[in-house]
Amino acid sequence: MLLGSVSIGSIEEWEAPPGSAVSWRASPASCAKAAEAPVSDVPVSYMQAQHLRGFVDQRAKGLDYSRLVIVTCDIPGQCDIRAMTYVVNAHVRRHDTFRSWFEYHDVHNIVRHTMPNPADIKFVPTRHGDLTSEELRQLTLSTPDPLHWDCFTYGIVQYPDRFTIYVSIDHLHMDATFAGVTLMEFHAMYTTLVSGGAPLALPEAGSYDAFCMRQKELLGSLTPDSPEVKAWADFATSNNGSLPDFHCPWAIRSSPVERRCGSRPSWTRSRQPTSNRHAWQPGPASSVACWPAPGWPNMN
Repeated sequence: MLLGSVSIGSIEEWEAPPGSAVSWRASPASCAKAAEAPVSDVPVSYMQAQHLRGFVDQRAKGLDYSRLVIVTCDIPGQCDIRAMTYVVNAHVRRHDTFRSWFEYHDVHNIVRHTMPNPADIKFVPTRHGDLTSEELRQLTLSTPDPLHWDCFTYGIVQYPDRFTIYVSIDHLHMDATFAGVTLMEFHAMYTTLVSGGAPLALPEAGSYDAFCMRQKELLGSLTPDSPEVKAWADFATSNNGSLPDFHCPWAIRSSPVERRCGSRPSWTRSRQPTSNRHAWQPGPASSVACWPAPGWPNMN
């Protein structure tokens, strides 16, 4: 399914036309169920751990952080809110990553909690009425941060001849690959329902929990003699015992000692804007937006 080409720009350049907005967020009952979710034996993935660490560290410095991925897709006609409510709930119940949230103590002590029953997740629509372009931008940016379970929200903006679906998900649960999967699922499920068909029978979704277990097993099996480890050691040895510098005139690079000790570089700019977010705006059919942090490069 081809939805359209993709282009990248600043979110400040994204001027969504004013329109009537509806958003979908987790119900209070779902949030209560999530708060009661038991501790899970599934480890946090490396990417999730680094994302949580980066968010907490940057927040402590009073800086913004690369955390939201926003995807949009235009569909002709008037949105059937009942059908879209079904699509949103089918999607969040289908992917197991949305059942987890994390207690963050430090990067070495992150506790996962997982809701055992996906049916406990229920997203409900809220009608916001007519919103300006800036109000629409702020609505998409209002998704809770990754220390909250409900760090993923959805919505539509209705226009006379079409509506725009938006998906605003914290990077804890979303990357560029999953952005494409999300667009495909929403578009396919919705168009099938409103055309009078039965709910689309999608193949079983892959398990992010299973991936986390495989990743832990693989990392636990590595030794200094593993080919993967030796290759990186040889690479660092040929670069004076460190990794290559990141040559950028506005950045202050960390020292080789800091990098050898495993510290993340401390990147600063002479001017810290409150937002430096990027929007991917596809052609007539779809668009994607992604927010990098102004205070440090996106290393996830």
